[in-house]
Amino acid sequence: MNTMSWIVLGLSCGAGLCASDPLPDAALPDSLRLDQIQAVGTHNSYHVAPRLALHPSHRYTHAPLTEQLDVQGVRQLEIDVHLREGHSLEVFHLPVIDEGTHCLEFESCLRSIRDWSAANPAHVPLLIWVEPKDELDEGVAGLVSIEGHYDLLEEAIRAVWPREALLVPDDLRGEFPSLPRAIAERGWPTLGACRGKTLFALLDTQRHRDAYVGENPTLEGRLLFAASSHADQPFAALFKLGDVRGREDRVRGLLDAGFLVTATADHADATVAENRSRMRATLLAGVQYVSTDFPAAVDGRDYWLRMPGGAGVRANPVTGPAPPAADGTGSPGSAGQGPGETSLEQRATKPRAGWGLHSQAHP
Repeated sequence: MNTMSWIVLGLSCGAGLCASDPLPDAALPDSLRLDQIQAVGTHNSYHVAPRLALHPSHRYTHAPLTEQLDVQGVRQLEIDVHLREGHSLEVFHLPVIDEGTHCLEFESCLRSIRDWSAANPAHVPLLIWVEPKDELDEGVAGLVSIEGHYDLLEEAIRAVWPREALLVPDDLRGEFPSLPRAIAERGWPTLGACRGKTLFALLDTQRHRDAYVGENPTLEGRLLFAASSHADQPFAALFKLGDVRGREDRVRGLLDAGFLVTATADHADATVAENRSRMRATLLAGVQYVSTDFPAAVDGRDYWLRMPGGAGVRANPVTGPAPPAADGTGSPGSAGQGPGETSLEQRATKPRAGWGLHSQAHP
C-alpha cells in the first residue's frame, strides 16, 4: 500500500468509519431472523445536556452518533425533528430549554449514520426512530408544525440512503395484504438477507402517525414504518414501549406474534436502583431494542446499560433459538413453554418463504 493510501485509511478510521476489531454483529449467524436479536439503542440519540438543565431528565449527553455506533455498539437510534420556515428540518429536543445537539441539520445526522453503515456492511439492521417533536414549536418564531410535510422526511432519507440499503414496509409486506399477515406467514428477513440495511420508523401514535398513514393503512410506497398501538392495525410491525414492568404479558404477546419491540430501560432522572431494576426487566423481557440514556460509563454516575457479554447486540434470550441442552435436543426459552405451544427452537427453525440468505445491499 502506498503512502497516500495509508493516509486516506488513517483519516477514515480517525473519523470512526472503520474499526480495528470485527463488529460483534458478524459473529451472529446469518440464519437468525431480525426479530431474534437484542440490541442496545439510545433515547434522543443526538442529545447534549444544557448548561442549566431546567428538568433533571435533560441531564445526559450522548457521544456523537458515529461513536455510538462504532464504539458503544448502539444499533437503534432516536432522532427528534423540527421544521423551520423554509422547509429546513432540524434536530434537537425542545426549543429554548433543551436545544443541545451533536447535529442540528437532519440530513447531517443521516449522513454520519449512513457513512458508518456503508463502511461496516456486516452490521445488523439499524433501526432509526424519527419523532416529530413539534408540540411546542408553533409558539416559537421560525418554527412551524411538521403536519402535512412528511414528504420532507422521506426526501431527506432518499438524499442520503440508496434504496437497496433500506428495509421499508413494502419489502416486509411483499404480496401479503398487511404487515401483520406478512410477519405471521413469512416473518422478518434473516440477517443474511438484511445486514447493512436500515429501517426508519415514525415515532408517534397520534396525529402525526395517523396523518402519515392517512388513507394508506398498509404504508404502500412509504419509506418509514409507523409506531403501532395495536397488533391488528394493518401497518403494525414495530412497537415503542416505555417501562415493561407490569406489562410482561403484553410484551410477550407482541414478541410471540413476531413484532419488533423497542422499550426504554432507564431515565436520566431516576435513581440508580430504579434504573438497574428497569434495565434487568427490559433485557429479560426479550424486546429487540433496549433504549437507554446511558450506553456507556459516565463520570459521576454508578449506572449504565451493559448487556450480558458486553457487546451491543446478541441473540435474543427470548425470541432467539434455544441453547442446546446436554442431550443436544435444545431447551425452551427463559419464559418456558405451555401445553400445545411451539418451542422457541422450533420457531427459530420454522421454514419461511421469500427471504434469501444474502444481503441485497452488500452481497
